[in-house]
Amino acid sequence: MTTRISIRPAVSVSRGFSLVELMIVIAIIVILVGLVLAVSTGLLRKSEDRVTRNVMQTLDASMREWQRQVDRPLTAQNTAAESGAYDVPFDPLLTNATNLLWPSSEGVLPPPYNSVLRAQRTIWLYELLGQQALARDMMSKLPEETFRRTRTAAAVPIFFSLKECLDGWGNPILAVFPGRLWVLGDVGTADLDGTIRSAQEIDVLGPAADVKAQCRNRQVLFVSAGPDGDLTTTADNVYSYGEEGQ
Repeated sequence: MTTRISIRPAVSVSRGFSLVELMIVIAIIVILVGLVLAVSTGLLRKSEDRVTRNVMQTLDASMREWQRQVDRPLTAQNTAAESGAYDVPFDPLLTNATNLLWPSSEGVLPPPYNSVLRAQRTIWLYELLGQQALARDMMSKLPEETFRRTRTAAAVPIFFSLKECLDGWGNPILAVFPGRLWVLGDVGTADLDGTIRSAQEIDVLGPAADVKAQCRNRQVLFVSAGPDGDLTTTADNVYSYGEEGQ
């Protein structure tokens, strides 16, 4: 008698992921995503910081070129009581019809330009540098998107030639101007560079943070609010020279 042996094919048994395994996989994915975001955010932060510093270097070089051409330091009127002729007036009066730079047709600028003098003075400085050929050529090397035209505060905004210079985060860079030279009998704090500490050096970051915005060697200090866009939180501010502006 012959015994017939039949061989049946093995049946593959498929088993799905258990709940624990799914949770482990999801946890690993979340960790990996977090690591990628942390690294990319850090790289982006460094990139924007680098862009900001490059812009500030160009602004500083343009200003120094302007000073070389006129053969003297730039002067700024830091209080309304100071008399004389200054390159940067205390109140630029951007909408004054008698203003030689910007006639009344420029319109009324929106906040902060109709309320914050330091922003108006910064815009004035950019326009002043742009009137000198070599300084203007240096500024023209910056990407076009670095400058943004200002606008009126009307319901339908009208854009004008007045421009603000932006940092890597798209926020305006502000210029802090040194005070005039200190002379015997002056009432006020004399900085190490021999100038009166201007009100703007104190007020630009808040009265409690004046040491964060001191100018040096009678040179304009450019300040960026950093990624948070807030000048008063000084930890992430970016300055054109010195450690935290010092």
